Amino acid sequence: MTEHLAMKESFQDAHFLTFASENALLLIAWSNYKQIFFSIPD
Repeated sequence: MTEHLAMKESFQDAHFLTFASENALLLIAWSNYKQIFFSIPD
C-alpha cells in the first residue's frame, strides 16, 4: 500500500514537471515572439 502511494506521488511529480516544462517552453516562445514582433523597425 505504501509502495503504491509512493509510486502515485512520484507519477504526479513527473506529470507536474512535464506540465511545468511545457509551460516554460510556451512562455519562452511567447517572450521571444513578442521581442521579435515588437522590435521590427518602422
